[in-house]
Amino acid sequence: ADVNIEDLVTENLVNNDKKLELLDEKTMSEALEQFVDKKNVRAITEAAGEILEQNQRILIERGTEGGEDGKAAVDNPTSVREFLGAMTDRKRADFELEREDKEAEAEEEKEKSRKKGG
Repeated sequence: ADVNIEDLVTENLVNNDKKLELLDEKTMSEALEQFVDKKNVRAITEAAGEILEQNQRILIERGTEGGEDGKAAVDNPTSVREFLGAMTDRKRADFELEREDKEAEAEEEKEKSRKKGG
C-alpha cells in the first residue's frame, strides 16, 4: 500500500493526543509534501514563517481594542494562546472535513470502477 505525506501527517498529528498549537496540519502537510516530493528544502521554514506572519497580523489587528466582531481584545499571553489555539482548531476541523471528503470521493471512484469492471 502506498503511504503519502497526508497519511503520515494524519497519523502523527491529527490522530495524536498532542496537537499542533500554532501550526495547522493542512499547511504542514502541504509543506512536508513540497519538502519530500518536490525537494523544496525551504518548504517547512517558509510555511512556518507564513503562519507566523499571518498570526502576527491578526493579533496586531485585534490588539488592545478587540476585533471588529466585538470580541474581547487579545492582549495577554493567555488570551493570545487561547485565540491562536481556537484558530488552529478551526483550521484542523476544516482539514478533517476536507480529508473526509477526499476519502469519500476516492471510495465513490472505486465503486464506479468496480461497477464498470463487473
